[in-house]
Amino acid sequence: MITLFWQGIHQEIDKLCGRIPPDTSGIYGIPTGGSFVALLVSHQTGLPVLDVPRNRCLVVDDLIDTGDTMRRFDKYARDALYRKPHSPIDLCPYATQVDDWITFPWEHDTGPADAVTRLLEYDGPSRELNHWLILKDEPHKETVILDGITQLRQIVERAWWQYVTLV
Repeated sequence: MITLFWQGIHQEIDKLCGRIPPDTSGIYGIPTGGSFVALLVSHQTGLPVLDVPRNRCLVVDDLIDTGDTMRRFDKYARDALYRKPHSPIDLCPYATQVDDWITFPWEHDTGPADAVTRLLEYDGPSRELNHWLILKDEPHKETVILDGITQLRQIVERAWWQYVTLV
């Protein structure tokens, strides 16, 4: 198992920033790990973080494994920090190859936010967030999901400020 720290992530962010296409209009991060990558790339380049992918954006993630998630974004430029040896070669070929389990600095908290994020990751950008916020058959779950999204935002903010204090 490889446990990554912010310093190592920052080095990989430097590499990724060197690969950004010159006409890139913004950065979209695939939740959850890609959101951190997008924030760090934005901080370094000044490119805006996007809430949805759009024309000429770069879609980023922390790790490419099977490639299933990244394939959902075929019409956009794509990159990642890391890839596995078995990852499809056409996806993020210049990402650093790692043949071990990786623990990222932002993977220390769990709870409802993780469940919400996994749902959003699984469903991808094809559905709108409102689908998850409005559950007509079970209205009591709306509060749980909203709480999960709030917790996710808090996790991202806490990790971001931890990172900022290190650099």
